[in-house]
Amino acid sequence: MALQLIIGGSGAGKSYCLQQQIIRDSIAHPRERYVLLVPEQFTMQTQKDLVTRHPAHGIMNIDVQSFQRLAYHVFDEVGGSRKVLEETGKSLVIRRLAQQNREKLTLLGSKLERMGYVGEMKSVLSELTQYRVGPELLEKLQKETGDNRVLADKLHDIQVLQEAFQAYKEETYITSEEILEACSHVIGKSRMVADSVVALDGFTGFTPVQYLLLERLMCCAREVIVTVTLPAQEYPFTALHAEELFAMSKQTIWELTRIAREQGIAIKEPLLLGREGMPRFVGADHPLAFLEAHLLRYDGAVYPGEQQAVRLIRAEEPRQEVRFVAGEIWRLIREEGYRFRDIAVITGDMEGYAGYIEQQFADSRIACFIDHKRDILANPFVEFLRAALEMLEENFSYPSVFRYLRSGLTGIPENIIDRMDNYCRALGIRGYRRYEETWEALYQGEDPAELEDINAAREQLLSQVRELKETYSGAGKTVRQRTEGLCRWCARLHIQQQLKDRELSFQARGELALAREYAQVYRIVMELFDKLVELLGDEVIALKDYAKILDAGLEEARVGIIPPGADQVTVGDIERTRLKDIKALFFVGVNEGIIPTNGARSGILSELDRESLGRHHLHLAPSRKENAYIQQFYLYLNVSRPSERLYVSFSGRNRKGEVLRPSYLVGMLRSLYPGCVPVSAPLTPASRRQGLELLARQLGMAEETENLPVLEGLLAYFQEEPVSAGKLARVLQAAKGQQRRTALDRAAVRAVYGETLVGSVTRLEKYASCAYAHFLSYGLRLKERQEYTFAAMDLGNVLHKALELYTGELEKSSYTWFDIPTEEQAALMDRCISQVAEEYGNTILRSTARNTYMIDRMKQMGRRTVWAITEQIRCGRFAPRGFEISFSAAEHLDAVTFTLGTGTKMRLTGRIDRTDVYEDDGHMYVKVMDYKTGRKTFDVGEVYHGLSLQLAVYMNAALEMEQRTHAGKEIVPAAMLYYQIKDPIIDAEDDISPEQLEEERRKALCTKGLVNRDPDIIHLLDGRIGASSWAIPAGVTKTGALSARSSAADTAQMEQLFARVRTQMTRFGTEIMEGSMEARPVKKGEQTACDFCPYGGICGFDPKLPDEQFRRIPSLGAADVWEKLAQTSETGEQKTDILSRKGDA
Repeated sequence: MALQLIIGGSGAGKSYCLQQQIIRDSIAHPRERYVLLVPEQFTMQTQKDLVTRHPAHGIMNIDVQSFQRLAYHVFDEVGGSRKVLEETGKSLVIRRLAQQNREKLTLLGSKLERMGYVGEMKSVLSELTQYRVGPELLEKLQKETGDNRVLADKLHDIQVLQEAFQAYKEETYITSEEILEACSHVIGKSRMVADSVVALDGFTGFTPVQYLLLERLMCCAREVIVTVTLPAQEYPFTALHAEELFAMSKQTIWELTRIAREQGIAIKEPLLLGREGMPRFVGADHPLAFLEAHLLRYDGAVYPGEQQAVRLIRAEEPRQEVRFVAGEIWRLIREEGYRFRDIAVITGDMEGYAGYIEQQFADSRIACFIDHKRDILANPFVEFLRAALEMLEENFSYPSVFRYLRSGLTGIPENIIDRMDNYCRALGIRGYRRYEETWEALYQGEDPAELEDINAAREQLLSQVRELKETYSGAGKTVRQRTEGLCRWCARLHIQQQLKDRELSFQARGELALAREYAQVYRIVMELFDKLVELLGDEVIALKDYAKILDAGLEEARVGIIPPGADQVTVGDIERTRLKDIKALFFVGVNEGIIPTNGARSGILSELDRESLGRHHLHLAPSRKENAYIQQFYLYLNVSRPSERLYVSFSGRNRKGEVLRPSYLVGMLRSLYPGCVPVSAPLTPASRRQGLELLARQLGMAEETENLPVLEGLLAYFQEEPVSAGKLARVLQAAKGQQRRTALDRAAVRAVYGETLVGSVTRLEKYASCAYAHFLSYGLRLKERQEYTFAAMDLGNVLHKALELYTGELEKSSYTWFDIPTEEQAALMDRCISQVAEEYGNTILRSTARNTYMIDRMKQMGRRTVWAITEQIRCGRFAPRGFEISFSAAEHLDAVTFTLGTGTKMRLTGRIDRTDVYEDDGHMYVKVMDYKTGRKTFDVGEVYHGLSLQLAVYMNAALEMEQRTHAGKEIVPAAMLYYQIKDPIIDAEDDISPEQLEEERRKALCTKGLVNRDPDIIHLLDGRIGASSWAIPAGVTKTGALSARSSAADTAQMEQLFARVRTQMTRFGTEIMEGSMEARPVKKGEQTACDFCPYGGICGFDPKLPDEQFRRIPSLGAADVWEKLAQTSETGEQKTDILSRKGDA
């Protein structure tokens, strides 16, 4: 029995030396057994190396094993009846035990319901097993850490689950972490190990349980040989310091020799390699040999002379990094004779880079093996299962139903699902009973012809899930019954065949990674079902708990990818992946936060918890600080792997656009190689599609790019390549900011708008703010999806309708606006709101407690509104003439009928909320009121610019209607006003009197708009007017003149404003019928037409592009407007055409 250490730096030839020694000895002693232990992911490569190097190309008496496989072979030989509970099974059991022990868990009980938390608990329990920490020690630590209540509670909960877990698996199961300890108890009985030579290669260190097994191996094997990565110049038996680069290696040597001494095992003289050069590198002065000797040593060494072996690459973002890697791989193959197997790619962020690499390498036809198992939670089959259970659990809630339908495995066409989605969303359909009914109701704007297809889809949905629902209904179902029901259901829906069809489809399209995933996912899920039945089969379980247990198992499931061939690029992680005999290494993502990682340990035991446990002499997995030193060791191992070339690349920003800094490794390499300066990743597209994508991205910033020669070359290539001519034209068009048409032709205009333009004033205001938004809204008739919710617009609709109903009921009663008592006002308005609410939106106001509350809220607002309107009417001499007065094209009002420049007609429609009039012998004075539930101010400058037309158009229509009925009188515009429907909250002092509070409310409810400045009209509007008024936006001074803050104009100015509005509307209508649809939204101050536009995701307007700019309009005060209108009146023409499609003013 002896211990032999083979020590050398990375590239010193340790593995080669060990394998040659084993081969020689195995030939010399054919009856002896040799066991070579390597990391699990390295077994196949090591077997291949041994077979290749063996003279007979066979290894009859050499076994290549991992620790786990060695244990299995020992159990096969000496016996071991317990089954292995692997990772997925552990998650299932832990989830169930957490449910059963929920009452005992003081801190973690509720958290274990969260997605991923069972995995965290499983990791903690595994870690405790590896470091041989049992319930007794946990109980002791709870007492010792009692001053830290949170930590003590965590330890208590972990102990509860650890004890429950151990009780569950006792005598029946064993976990993967316990296999080695169990093996250590019986390995002495194994003939396979007895008197054999056991060698270990490729390990960076060992866990406590692995050391325990190594101790037993030393006692029964003839010799144990271990390779350790430590340069020959380093003395292995110096004092240990955690911050040393080779601390792990020295710790390994120290532990192994300690075990040997304690067991009386002979320790042979270590075999030191690398003193006379590093076999991996050609020549002692090779740049990579220099790197191996000096990286992370901080010895001030500088490489003498020029070198090309180490290169630093700077990219704009990760996708460009990977694109450079693909291009450079092909250059190495074509120009320097490399094979794919000579090249590897590593990163510290597999999650972030694996997808880019997979896609780019597939596009570039680079054979690769990505050493990264991915989960299956996003797979449609898994989503299908989880959605089905959620649908049953939530009784066919809207999200669960459409999660199920959109999994893609229901056989219902996607366009029908979209229509069904809109229908259920608009009408608030939820619950199994509603799906059993035939749907007959229509929502606003729905095509009745679609209802037949929607009902057919509803029936198809029910036919699929009815059997499963019946299987799952009722209490007392066991895990076995629920799982078998799912299996039968999957078989009835032919899920396996559907997945097979998709696998073949992906294969045909060359998407091999997806094809491999679909080839495995059905088997993985069925195996999970088998484990569920085996582990928990006869337990009675609720549907909710069953779904969570299944989720826990699915979280753990991974799709494993077998290396597809011998000649391929290996892509892996800096810690897990083992690289062998590579010439070129690409190290991507070398940025701060990735190398080294700055993420805190995400787990149940925080970093502070671990430090606290360390002070009580419990040491678990390495801390964050220790991991930083360990990661340096892995950096050393990886960058010293290639024998000829090392490429280190980093990005300037991440996928979110956030700025990134290069890792400290970049600065270290620049110090070692002063001439090694980061260069920008060249643009090297590997396919036509990539070339066009690159061209499109770069043309937009051609003035800034450093790659103009490359772009010119790409342009020249695609111009001569007829296959891509059409695509190139679109790319060039987009790059010039011309991706959308600016006008429709005449035929298109007639198709979307008709021969006569009919619409509302709001439509013209929309056009004035943005022609493209108008086209999308009124031309293509795009609208946001209807929701079964009670929104601000619904509140306005209800209150408007209630006010209309209130007016009608008031006219039928014995009261008028001038004499109805406040109590009667309130009671009448309450009844009106209740009536409207009952009829509104398919009883939406009774669908939730919140919406029911809104009825009370609206009653309060309604009472306040009729009180304020009544008080405002009583202030003056005007009397209400009409409510909800509609004007339409059929009435042929000149005020809303226009002859456009195209020779076509435009007719406006609308509804005036209220008109009030006052009549004397020769005049009829007209006041127009418009009710608003949203915040609305009056800006005469916006009226001038055509952005706020409504009051002016309503006033013109009202004047004309009054003129028709009072032909002998002069019709005078008195006021056009907005009233905001609200119940204002008054910010007042505590000692305010009720009278003062009421006065403040009146002021807050004052109208906004424009009034006629004639003093007689002002007093007709408000006979009580003083310094301010709460009926109109005006006030008078002590001399009787209007105050400066009054919003007023004389009759002539109002007529000029109306003429301006008519001119604007005529031009807008003409431009619409000429097909104008340019995306040039208005910007006034800091406000833009894009601020609340629902079409932002469609139009793609980008003011950063030179050809896409806002139309800026100046803010005009009232004096500016009246001055401009006066000039217009004098000259007879418009001097300022601020909203012209020709450009800015």
